[in-house]
Amino acid sequence: MALSPLLNRRGIKLFTDRKESGGLCIMPKYHASIEYNNDTIMSLSSSINSTFRLELKAIYLLICLLLIIAGTMIGMNTPTGLICVAFGCFFLPSVNAQEKRQARNQIKQMNGQSLHVDYTFTDSCFICSNSKERNGYSYSSIIRLVKEANYYYLFPNSEQAYMIDRSSITPNDEERFEGFISSKVGLQWTQKMSLLTLSIKQWRFNKANTKIATK
Repeated sequence: MALSPLLNRRGIKLFTDRKESGGLCIMPKYHASIEYNNDTIMSLSSSINSTFRLELKAIYLLICLLLIIAGTMIGMNTPTGLICVAFGCFFLPSVNAQEKRQARNQIKQMNGQSLHVDYTFTDSCFICSNSKERNGYSYSSIIRLVKEANYYYLFPNSEQAYMIDRSSITPNDEERFEGFISSKVGLQWTQKMSLLTLSIKQWRFNKANTKIATK
C-alpha cells in the first residue's frame, strides 16, 4: 500500500475514498502544498509508524533490552548469556526497520520522480490536485491529525496520510489553520511522538483524538 492516498505504485496520484468536489467546494479558506520526494517520503513513513505503531516499537525495544540485560546478568562467559546479548544486539536495529523498508519501497516505486500536490481547504471539503487530477475529500474521512516541526499529517486510515508542508500554508497563520481543520474534522491535533517522548498522558490524549476508520 502506498504511504499516501496520493501515491500509487508508479508514483502517480491515486485517490481513494473520493468525494467529488461539486458546487459546495468553491470558496477556499486555505491553500497548501507538498513535494513528495525522497526526504518527505522518509518523514511520512516515520510519522505513520510513530502514530500507529509506536506501542509495538516500544515492546520490541523492551524485549531487546531485556535480552541484553538478562545476558549480562547471566554472564558473558556462559553460552546462554552470550546468546541473549547477541540476539538483543542483533534485533535492536530492527526497531525502525519497517518504516525504513516502507519508505525505500515507495521511493523505488516512484522511479526517481517527485510529485507536487496542491491542497485547497474549503468549508465543506479539502481538494487535492496535481498536473493530472483534481479531487475533493470529506473532512469526516480523517481519523487523526498529527503535527511536527515542518509538516502536518491528515490520516484517513492507519496506513496512509495526506502530508502538508507547514511553510506552504496560505494565509500564513498556522494557529488559525489548525483551529479550522480541527473544527472540521472534530479532533484535536496531536504531536508526533517517538520512543523518547512516549508518555501515558500523551498516549491517552492521542487515543482520545483518534477515530475508528470506516471503509
